[in-house]
Amino acid sequence: MFMDNVEQIVGQMSEKAVQKCLCELARRLTEKEQEDFLQLLLEYSDAYGKQENNSAIKTRKRKMSQDFVDHNIKLLNDWLENIENGELQLKADGYESYSEDYWNPDWIWEYSDPDNIGGKLTAMLEFAKKCVYDYRYEEALLLYDTILDICVGVENDCDYFEMDLEGLIKEEILCIDLKELALLVLYTDYQVQLPNKRAKDIYTYFRYGYFKNIHVEDMFRMGREQLKGESQFWNDWIEVLSEHNGDMEARLLKEAVLFYKGTEALVDIAEKSYVKHPSLYLSAIQELEKNHDYERIESVADAALDHIGDTLRVRGKVALQAGLAAYYRGDLEKAWEYWYQTYFSDSTVQNYLRLFGWRNCALTYGIKAKGLLKTRQECDKYIQKNEEMQENIIDRETCIYLKFFAGKFDEIKKSCNNTPNSLGWSSSFIKKGVKLFLLYFYQGLDLGKSTLGIAEEFNNEFGFANNVKGFNKLEVIENTKSSNNFWKAFQDWRIYFPIEEAEKKKYLLWLEDLVDKRVKAIVGGKFNNHYGSVAQLASAMGEVKESLGEKGAKQEILLHYKKTFPRHSSFHEALRMQGGIF
Repeated sequence: MFMDNVEQIVGQMSEKAVQKCLCELARRLTEKEQEDFLQLLLEYSDAYGKQENNSAIKTRKRKMSQDFVDHNIKLLNDWLENIENGELQLKADGYESYSEDYWNPDWIWEYSDPDNIGGKLTAMLEFAKKCVYDYRYEEALLLYDTILDICVGVENDCDYFEMDLEGLIKEEILCIDLKELALLVLYTDYQVQLPNKRAKDIYTYFRYGYFKNIHVEDMFRMGREQLKGESQFWNDWIEVLSEHNGDMEARLLKEAVLFYKGTEALVDIAEKSYVKHPSLYLSAIQELEKNHDYERIESVADAALDHIGDTLRVRGKVALQAGLAAYYRGDLEKAWEYWYQTYFSDSTVQNYLRLFGWRNCALTYGIKAKGLLKTRQECDKYIQKNEEMQENIIDRETCIYLKFFAGKFDEIKKSCNNTPNSLGWSSSFIKKGVKLFLLYFYQGLDLGKSTLGIAEEFNNEFGFANNVKGFNKLEVIENTKSSNNFWKAFQDWRIYFPIEEAEKKKYLLWLEDLVDKRVKAIVGGKFNNHYGSVAQLASAMGEVKESLGEKGAKQEILLHYKKTFPRHSSFHEALRMQGGIF
């Protein structure tokens, strides 16, 4: 813990060394920080020089009189009562905006503040802040609690509605620093509450959206006084967070444990709280990675894989990190075993293709993984608000992708053929299915311009552009110009799912026919926005044929479509963008 280290070092320093350290610290302060530093020195000079009690020091150092504070609080309460009664309101005029979409206009509100509610709220918050720095914590907290729950009526020609504090800030009626406000509220509440009630009460403030990303340890840097009773607070805070579900709670719990106790304590908390916070195992492993403690990572991961339900995606993420640890130790077989568990609990295309980077892994785990698809739950679109409790439910599109990579080519072909006409591709899998087949039949390491463009689309869609952990040959393959990680993984996978030569010819004829119909439907119908996509398909078809030994096929196909649509100059330009030479 930071403060423990500070106290230990200061305890070992001589009085002269402490003086020099304080003077050096003072030189580094900004002008804004200097006043608070001087005030702090005066307080400690009084407290330890004259042995006055803390309450007496606060009273003597207060700059605002009690009568002044009481008078202002009464004025503010009267003003807030007028807001509650609807005597003070915002005004709004609404209208339809067609700037983004003519057929689906947006409703826009323009607000005015004739009663200067924003200005008065700003003054109210500034007064509350002054109360904090004047040691008047009870008065400040009363003001903050009132402001956090404020709702201002909005008068308009439609239905009456109200606006909360976040809305006032969003619409720029009130301009304040929400992070500073949140930290001041936490600091003030800490000062007011009894030690055994602080943690529970502070947790209640995190129901407000603007507290969601606050780091509690920052609270200790607010105000004039150092907060006391840190040890009890952090222990109570960890206990409170351990009892509540949620991603925010998991993040706060991780930060609290790391700040107060360290990485090993995070492992211990994960062991106790994995039912509500399984992601703590992953957080602990990520901390251990910083020191390259691979054996410890595997040990923690093994416990996590036993404890976390195998239908939770976070289990797969833990297994991925454990596989990397084993890989870095040189234990490939152990890494493969972990990565099979990665796909088992987090069934994504990337996690599946990882299993085909090594021959023994592919034969042992890759082929085994393809049979898991039929045991997985599928839905149109799965949304789980609590990320760490997200289940391994596969959305419809990912399911179709995985069927393709499981070698169910006939099924995917039938799915593509179910599209009623050549214009219905946008909302159908055929748009992507055709591209996968084009890549499948391309022979050679170096992709052409159009096939590379297609591979880049999948590289991004499947997460290969940002995260390529645990794949074999992820650096640029020797003698190839392409650095597309998806394409490299695709080639490794394709070895284990061959199509017989006779069937391959049928597929190629089918693909050529689909692409031809799509091009003619789009260009013939003058759907200009899709000229680029069909030009890419036509060009990619030519590149595939050239890779199979048909010289000049790409230019022949592109020239054919240019002649077929001689008056479509925009389409001609799209063909040139794909490498057409004419």
